[in-house]
Amino acid sequence: MDHRHRSGYVIGGLGVMVERRRFVRVDSHVSVSYQVIDAAKATSSTTQNISGSGLRFLAQHVLAVGTPLD
Repeated sequence: MDHRHRSGYVIGGLGVMVERRRFVRVDSHVSVSYQVIDAAKATSSTTQNISGSGLRFLAQHVLAVGTPLD
């Protein structure tokens, strides 16, 4: 039996955590700018991690899922 963990890992036999994501996430703090499409100006932020399929950053405002960014 395995137990799903919200981080993308699966806790399998003997309590070993196994990465289930397609791409590994790498902690990386890089300055970025993002702009909601049709917004007046860009906003600065810092990434928390980066993977082969995307990145995670701290937004200054709540962004709805699917909000298009530039």
